[in-house]
Amino acid sequence: MDKNPKKGFRYWYENVFKYHYGKYAVVFLIFAIAIAFAVYESVKNKTSYDFNMAIMATVSIPYEAVSELEQLVADTVGDLNGDGEVNINIQIMDYETAGMGKAGIIMAQDEYVVFIMDENNSAIYKSNFNELSDYGITPDRNIPTRVYIGDTPLMKQINPNIMFYACLADWTTDGKGNKAWTEAGVKVINAILDSK
Repeated sequence: MDKNPKKGFRYWYENVFKYHYGKYAVVFLIFAIAIAFAVYESVKNKTSYDFNMAIMATVSIPYEAVSELEQLVADTVGDLNGDGEVNINIQIMDYETAGMGKAGIIMAQDEYVVFIMDENNSAIYKSNFNELSDYGITPDRNIPTRVYIGDTPLMKQINPNIMFYACLADWTTDGKGNKAWTEAGVKVINAILDSK
């Protein structure tokens, strides 16, 4: 009788796995560890924004030009998500750098509630926004989903040649979004209007 029967896990591991699949297993293990590390790093370092908004215009706007607007929004909104930090995300989309392709994607995300647009875009996308009078904001006479903010010093500093309008997308009316984001969006629009 054979002292080492040709069956069982140890026999399979020593004579089959190590001989036929050992090299592949080592390579697979290295790839699995690398992928797990990359996923961990991407999740660990992800910024959690307190407030998201977008600026859409027909001309290019440099990010440096919106620093005061970003500070006003940060002061108005504060630490909305309770993580101890105030992080504001302002997406800038324009026709000159082909950023308008992102507009549809951004406008479909429920975390974006305030949109600052030029006159043309605010008229084109008016059906995507809520009537501002429902939130205590006096809207534009012709289009009730926007309010003119282009005469504020803050917006003139960004670009004095653009007629900027603010629009609000209240996703809670569709059963999505976050009521706190909508309330913060109303505060942001009022803060911009009061910055005169």
